[in-house]
Amino acid sequence: MQTQTVNINFSSSNPNPGTEEQVKVILYLLQQVVSHFKTDVDNSKELYNLGAKTQLATSIEESIKDPLKNMLSASKNFDNIIIDFIDKTIIKSFLKRRSDIVDSIHKLNQQEQHLHYMIVLKEDNESNRDSIFDFFDKYDYTEVSKKYPVYFQFVSKDFATEMSSNISKVSL
Repeated sequence: MQTQTVNINFSSSNPNPGTEEQVKVILYLLQQVVSHFKTDVDNSKELYNLGAKTQLATSIEESIKDPLKNMLSASKNFDNIIIDFIDKTIIKSFLKRRSDIVDSIHKLNQQEQHLHYMIVLKEDNESNRDSIFDFFDKYDYTEVSKKYPVYFQFVSKDFATEMSSNISKVSL
């Protein structure tokens, strides 16, 4: 498999990259995941032929024995991958690009398939809020948002400090 490097350059003057840039990012990330998975499959096949079982080979055997259990587990794992992707790639990337107005981001402990953030703005005003609302409004119109909703609220720095035992600060 040939690895291709994609140069992704988000301009600080363009906080909302275009579709082409977003597609490049997603394709690059998928390429990395597929490449890693192919390596695991190749290693598992070689070791299985020698009589050793990897976690992947064991998982395949278990799915043959109890397909329903494995499908439910796979569904939950897939949900976790999607939520992690939304959290670390989509949301964090957007908020990082808006570091000019965002002071800090705090993530509440995850419940089921929901992501909930508390956002502290450097200057809490209508313009800065609208900039954040615009992004989340666009996300809410996607099909993904129905299964993996993202909630956010603007809070003061003092409130975020008070809630520190129930939240984790997101590093940008």
